[in-house]
Amino acid sequence: MEEGWAGVGGFVRQGIIASVDRATEITFISQALSSEPLIDPGDYHRFYGNRFENELSDCTEIMRLELTKSHRGLFYQRFLTGHSGSGKSTELTRLSLVLEDKFEFIRLSAQHELSPFTTQPFDLLEVMAIRLVEQAKSLGIELSNEVLQKLHDWFQDVTEKRTSMKSSGFAGEAEAGVSAPSLLQRVLKLGLTVKGEAKFSNSRSVENVRKRLQRLSDLTDLSNEIYDEANRRLNQLNGKDWVFLIEDFDKDLVSGEVLDTLFVKYANTWPKHRMHLVCTIPLWLAFGERVSSLPFKRRTLVDIPVFDRHHRPHEEGRNRLRGILEKRVDHDLFEPNVRDYLIQAAGGNLRDMFAVVTEAANYAEVTRHPRIAMLHAHRAVNWLRNEYINRLGETSAENAIPYEQKADVLVKIYRGTEERVVQDRILYRLLRSRVVNEYNDTYWYGIPPLMVDILIQQGKLEPGSPGGLEPATL
Repeated sequence: MEEGWAGVGGFVRQGIIASVDRATEITFISQALSSEPLIDPGDYHRFYGNRFENELSDCTEIMRLELTKSHRGLFYQRFLTGHSGSGKSTELTRLSLVLEDKFEFIRLSAQHELSPFTTQPFDLLEVMAIRLVEQAKSLGIELSNEVLQKLHDWFQDVTEKRTSMKSSGFAGEAEAGVSAPSLLQRVLKLGLTVKGEAKFSNSRSVENVRKRLQRLSDLTDLSNEIYDEANRRLNQLNGKDWVFLIEDFDKDLVSGEVLDTLFVKYANTWPKHRMHLVCTIPLWLAFGERVSSLPFKRRTLVDIPVFDRHHRPHEEGRNRLRGILEKRVDHDLFEPNVRDYLIQAAGGNLRDMFAVVTEAANYAEVTRHPRIAMLHAHRAVNWLRNEYINRLGETSAENAIPYEQKADVLVKIYRGTEERVVQDRILYRLLRSRVVNEYNDTYWYGIPPLMVDILIQQGKLEPGSPGGLEPATL
């Protein structure tokens, strides 16, 4: 598969190697357990495993129902939240596949198409506009000259280095008798500049940013005009609606400042979008006083429990995790009890599960062992335990939270006191560090098993407290 943005909804992660099959040899486990979401339809059908406890907890099925009811009707707009690595992008693939007869999906990656440190609201709208024009063109839909001219004028006006007929060589082509580029071609050419600036915008002038923010309302109107026409043309072509799937704002790489700018400071711009869209955001953003700033209803993709709230083994959750792992890795590549030990250690986060199994497979391969033994699993779990400890640290003296305060909240969550844990800045930091999980359709907080072990080792919990990583022998 070549690098690019083709595939379901016109999107495939850049740099991904060709699809691999389920691993039946130790050397292929790292490929089968790639942390990249299942975007390609072939990968999805090969590797997807059901993660939901029941129909009531299946947030993707609920979104499918809601979006279906919005077909050629009111605009459907939702935020999809959950921990990084919980599988939100894969669930968006599922949504796009089950509704491909009613909608054309445009997947836009904040991680790959926008700057994770300097993105502004106008960057998102401009990239959405050019992606819509590009994908409409791929379906044989060309927007009116009136709309294209407005977009062309906007792009030419806001780019740092203006592009003109003369500077682009268009005038020279005309003088030489070569047919001048069409308006659509000029828009697409300018769009490349705009997309490049949105991705690499660190050197953009403060004055340029200020002027574009002042004109944000104008850009919103233009964006809606483009979407209205593109949607009308698509309805006429095949009866479908356009839907934007905006993802990766939940990734750790995206700065908190960018998220606050888009979803708090300029939250009032989102309801003005006349379009269907689903946007992923991190779990901690839908938190505390920030909740009141979010203009759309949220759907939450929770983690999969390995213990219930009373610290008893959650067999249904463990079975679902076994099924997800079995889709990618043959169970014969694990020695007895090893697979369940690693599943439990990951605490229900899919990314951590894939990472710890991959780490164990690497140890097995280094020792030329055809299967993952408990020795390899112990080494991998020690690595993941250190990852948890690192997440608890502070790298900046500003707004630092002493560890003792964090530990007190972790213990309170573990004990499951009658009163709900207050959503304060300490819990916010713990959620953001992914040392607290949110489980089940009742949305209860829990402590991953390795975090329970750490608290026991530190004397914060009594020795033998249940809910930690259950003993395993070599």
